[in-house]
Amino acid sequence: MGHEDFLEAVREMSPVQEEGCIRQWMGFAHENAEMGMFIDFREEGDKDQEEERWLDILHAGFCAVREGFSQEVLDALIGLGLESCILYPGEMVQAAVCLEHGINARQLFVLMDACILEAEDPFRILSREEAEREVADAGIIPKSVPEGHGEGAGQAGTGTAAPGEGAERKGGGMAGWKTQEEVDAIRRRYPIGSRIELDYMNEQGMPPGLKGIVKSVDDAGQLHMIWENGRSLALVPGTDRFHRLPEPQAEKEAGKEALPEETEEMER
Repeated sequence: MGHEDFLEAVREMSPVQEEGCIRQWMGFAHENAEMGMFIDFREEGDKDQEEERWLDILHAGFCAVREGFSQEVLDALIGLGLESCILYPGEMVQAAVCLEHGINARQLFVLMDACILEAEDPFRILSREEAEREVADAGIIPKSVPEGHGEGAGQAGTGTAAPGEGAERKGGGMAGWKTQEEVDAIRRRYPIGSRIELDYMNEQGMPPGLKGIVKSVDDAGQLHMIWENGRSLALVPGTDRFHRLPEPQAEKEAGKEALPEETEEMER
């Protein structure tokens, strides 16, 4: 697929896109071909031919999203080009699942940058079922719950307890019980991708000043984390003490207003 064919094909499937956005994807294909990043890691032609192969597989990824998701999700995924969040074909369906569950471009970038969301094979386009399973296994969206296993289980955007050590922590006494309104407030206050600094946790190897990124908030209101020391212990509001850090300086300079530091002050 040549440049003009790609441009026309993407315009046809997502008419809302600006040409500059589509050209970001074309630039991604060009850069990979120039760097010798070959599709399926096999060289099959000169750089111009490799660039066309890149455009072919990017288009195939868009088609997979169009077939499995709404037009709104497809538009949002292609629109990531304007957010400098360009995806490999193997990441596209996973990203579509996240977008469908309300995760925005900045949060998606954080998940990818922290390797929470990644493709084992960057060129294999997943089915929707495979992508949903992988995103759920990463703790980003709720896992499917068989019908009749709890009212409200598996609702979109609620988050679940991530596997591993974070899922084992429980708050003490009444601090471990949260109403739905309290859980919703925690999710608003600490969205996915929020940067957190620990003030106190009664766990060995988790010192004050340790920093991490919010991976998800589960239905009990626990914040599942990616800590800079490699651990994944969840934060329990009302038991642990922590605060949200401002946005990075680069985002401030880009015109995004930084949030003030917020300290966890919930009653025990």
